Amino acid sequence: MISNWSTRKPLSVETGPPQAPYQPKPSVTLMEAAKATSPQSERLNRFSTDSGSPPPPLSPTAVVVKRLWGGRETSKRLDEDSMNHSPYMLHPASDFRRRWNLLALAVILYTSIDLPMDIAFFPEIEVNAGFIVNCIFDAFFIVDIFINFRTGFEFHGRIVMDDKASFQHYLHNSFVYDCIASIPVDYFAFLTDESSTSISKAPKIIRILRMFRLIRLLRLPRLFRYTKGYASTFHTGYVRVVKLLFLLLLFAHWNACLLFLVASLQSFGDQTWVGLMDLEDEMVSTQYSWSLFMSLSHMLCIGYGVYPPETLPELWAIIFSMSLGASLFACIVGSLTAVLLSLDSSNATFTAYMNELEAYFNHRAIDSQIRLDCLEYLRLRFGNDEHQSLNGLKMYSEKSLLSALPDSLKRKLRFAEAGSLLSKNPIFNASFFPKNLQDNVASKLVPEWHTSEEIICREGDLPTGLWFVKSGSVQITCDGEKLGQCQPGSFFGEGLISNCLEPLTYTTGADNSTVLFKLSRENYLEVVKFHPDLLEILVLVCQQKMRKLNMEDWKKDRSDSAQLQKERVAQLKQLFDDNVNLTPKS
Repeated sequence: MISNWSTRKPLSVETGPPQAPYQPKPSVTLMEAAKATSPQSERLNRFSTDSGSPPPPLSPTAVVVKRLWGGRETSKRLDEDSMNHSPYMLHPASDFRRRWNLLALAVILYTSIDLPMDIAFFPEIEVNAGFIVNCIFDAFFIVDIFINFRTGFEFHGRIVMDDKASFQHYLHNSFVYDCIASIPVDYFAFLTDESSTSISKAPKIIRILRMFRLIRLLRLPRLFRYTKGYASTFHTGYVRVVKLLFLLLLFAHWNACLLFLVASLQSFGDQTWVGLMDLEDEMVSTQYSWSLFMSLSHMLCIGYGVYPPETLPELWAIIFSMSLGASLFACIVGSLTAVLLSLDSSNATFTAYMNELEAYFNHRAIDSQIRLDCLEYLRLRFGNDEHQSLNGLKMYSEKSLLSALPDSLKRKLRFAEAGSLLSKNPIFNASFFPKNLQDNVASKLVPEWHTSEEIICREGDLPTGLWFVKSGSVQITCDGEKLGQCQPGSFFGEGLISNCLEPLTYTTGADNSTVLFKLSRENYLEVVKFHPDLLEILVLVCQQKMRKLNMEDWKKDRSDSAQLQKERVAQLKQLFDDNVNLTPKS
């Protein structure tokens, strides 16, 4: 398994500005990096420990933390990936950059929630904890601009670490939005009246200037841009559900703040909804609760709120709220429905198949025992060790799923499924066999599922392949007499091993629910062609198994009778030919 992972190479690093189209320049740096990150050294560095044993498995919490923050392997790989570049450049996937992005995520999320509420419910700028926090956040994003200038970027699958190229790349992408969103509007507005810690009595133009704080919401696209890298490590459907729910709640929050702001700009007159409900002097939590109630009422199209609008500004605000809110709610609900269905599409496919199968059984009046056998087979094939019930099983077509993957990945997937089976067999673990023998055999194995007491192959039939037992057990019988069992890791179908195809000398049947992997005759001949020593060992193993089952004498008698039958057939054929030759011509 280690050899499969070791073939993955890190992204190369370019030290020059990209051209259009981008062409990597051959340099000594790339050659040295390639030598330093050879598959052998990378495999040892990534999977070896001080004790020489593989690292212990991580807990679920540790797995999530490692996905978000990286680890020693990530840092070591990035050090090799970022060789010979300016020490003042940051790798976009470095641990420091990942931690900085997470901090930026938290700040942007806080800003998107706090800023609309601060403008609507706290119209005055005062030197308090919130004001200081906002100034710190503005300083944070100003520093973030300089960090973005010194961070490399990915271009056509390569990491560009050149300082001039990174500067131009950031300057022509999100620099303008980040720069505008980082303007400390609160600080500038506060400086207009240095003699007081409040600007509640400042001119109206200063109060309007505070509206420019909304430009901080231009940072919101960065929230989704940063989360995109972390979301790729989780299930796509769950990520989409969380994103849609977040957008729904965020719009409801913004809409609630907008409705209260419209009433605030009218000085909470008697005709505003705040004045009609006497909420002007209530606590902020009470005011926000009623604002959120009105916002959700508009989004769900259940009414105008407590009172219909009586002023023109509120009328247009409610028209905007109902139109955009209802449309957004419908789109999000539709998207959520599609996502939730796609999350368990395989289960829906299995449920539809079971309904159709039940209708077929009823139409054909199938016996109840056959129905139970069919259900047992479906449970065995589509179930697992943790889920043995028919309810909630997932149905999929493995052939169609893997059709889009290259052969190399198909071999890896097949080895991941059947590699443990071959590792239990001492034949395929022999040291004198090449290491790729297990990989070659595993890639050609096809899974089979057999229910209890089901006949797999009968005595006298020509074998169509070799069967390897993965789970369950297979009973071997001869003339109705039980001779033995095949346990997980063993195989049967020895008639295929000899040069001339021989009939099976025994009958095999599943003792219980059994999972097998079959190596067909064509694939078997292909494997033996490249590994001739395997044939000799399989013959010896078969002879030993025959002696253990006391079948040598029976096989000899069976072969003698078969030879006698061949001789009799030849004599009858010769007699028929002689009779034809003696027939007079007409």
